[in-house]
Amino acid sequence: MTEEATLRMRIDSSEMAERYTAQGRMISLVDRIYRYNNLDELFFELKTDLATLFDIEQLTLYVVERNTKELYSKYFLNPIKGVPSIRLPINEESISGYCARHGKILNIADAYDGTELAALHPRLTFDTSWDQRSGFRSTQMLAMPVLVEQKYLMGVLLLINKRSGTRFTAEDEKRAAEIAATLGLALRNQAKVVRRRPQKFDYLLEKQCITQQDLDSATLEARRKNINIETILLETYRLPKAEIGQALSRFYTCPFVEYDERTLVDRTLLKDLNIEFLKANLWLPLRRDGEAIEVLIDNPTDLLKTEHIQMLLPGVSLRWVVGLPKDILQYLAQATGRQTSLGSIHDILGEMTDESSLALHDEDDLGGGLGENDSTIVRLANQIIVDAYTRGASDIHIEPYATRADTVIRMRIDGSCFEYQRIPPSYRRALVSRLKIMARLDIAERRKP
Repeated sequence: MTEEATLRMRIDSSEMAERYTAQGRMISLVDRIYRYNNLDELFFELKTDLATLFDIEQLTLYVVERNTKELYSKYFLNPIKGVPSIRLPINEESISGYCARHGKILNIADAYDGTELAALHPRLTFDTSWDQRSGFRSTQMLAMPVLVEQKYLMGVLLLINKRSGTRFTAEDEKRAAEIAATLGLALRNQAKVVRRRPQKFDYLLEKQCITQQDLDSATLEARRKNINIETILLETYRLPKAEIGQALSRFYTCPFVEYDERTLVDRTLLKDLNIEFLKANLWLPLRRDGEAIEVLIDNPTDLLKTEHIQMLLPGVSLRWVVGLPKDILQYLAQATGRQTSLGSIHDILGEMTDESSLALHDEDDLGGGLGENDSTIVRLANQIIVDAYTRGASDIHIEPYATRADTVIRMRIDGSCFEYQRIPPSYRRALVSRLKIMARLDIAERRKP
C-alpha cells in the first residue's frame, strides 16, 4: 500500500471516528431533552454540549409568545451584556422571523451580506445593533424552526458562527433539525405545565425585579451550592426581602413574616419540641392567634411536613405563615437565647460606657449620645426582655429617676421584686423611647407613664 493511500485511510478513519463521536453526543443530547422535565434547568447544562456538537460561538433559542405573536429569546449560549431579552416579529424582516414565518431552514454564509439576504426575500435584513451592543460579530447563521408534528411552531433555534469559519454543513442541518424536533416537544410539555401550575417567583418576573434568564441562573446556582434559591436572590442578585416575601405570599396564599427583633416567640409552644428538629425542618410555632397557633414555615404546601406538625401540635387550629429559612433560624435562635448578636447585659453596658461621654446636662438635653434606633440601645432593650423571660419574671419595672441618677431596672420573680441592673442616666431617654416603639406608643408623649 502506497504512502498516499495509507494517509488517505488514516484521514478517512479520523473523520469516521469524529462522525461517530458527534453522533454519540447527538443521541445523548436528544435522550436528555426527552427525559428532563424542567427545560429551564436543563438548557444551562446542555448549552455547552450543543456548542461543542455544532462547533459554534453563540446560539439563541427563541420561543413563541402566543399573546403578542412574537419571538423572544429565552436562552442564550453566552448572554448579551445589557440585553435581557430580544423580541422579534414573526415576519420576513429578520432571519429568525423569516424562519418562523415560513417554517424553513435558513443557512446563511454571511449575515452582513445584503445581497445574500435579498436573494432569499427582498425585505430580509440583519439587525446589526445587537452586534454593536455586545461587541460580537455575527457571520454564519443556521436558523432552524422548532416545530411540533411539523406544523405547530414553538420557536426558532439559531446557531451562530462556526469556529472553523466555514459555512454550516448539510450534516449540521440534519443534526439541528433533530435537536429542534426534540426541543419542540419539550417546549410544548413545559407550556402545558406552566399553564397548569404557577411558579414560585412569577411575581418577581411580572414586576421585572429579575429576568427569567437570571432566575434560571439563580436556580442552577442554588442547586450546585445545595442552598435555597431565596438566599441566592437576596445575596447575589440583591433583591429586596419584601419583594421575595410578596412572591412567596402570593404563591403559597398565606401571609409572609420576616424576622423582626421586636417579635418575641411564645416559648411555651416550644417546651415539648426538639429545637434541632425544628432547625432541620425549618418551622416553628411562632405565637398564639386567638384560638389558633401561628406556625412559621418555609413551605406551607409540603404535606408531609404540615401533617407531621399537626401531629406534634394536636387539638388546636394551625394558621400557616411563610418565612425565609434564614429568618426562621433567627427566630429559633432568639427563642433559645442563642443569638450571638445580643451578648450579655454587662457586655452591652460596657459598650455604652465606652461609646459615650457621661457629661450630663439638663433633662431636655439628655441622651444626645445614642438614639432609640441605635443598635446598642436595641440590643439592650431586647436583652432585658430575654433575661426576664429566662429568669421567669412576671414583670419588668423601668424606673427613670432624676437627671443625674441611674435608671433602675427591677424584675418581679415569684412575687418578689429585686434590682436587676442600673443604666447610666444619659441613656434613660433612648431606652424608654425604644420600649415605647416596641409597645407601639407615641414617643413624643413624655408626661404620661
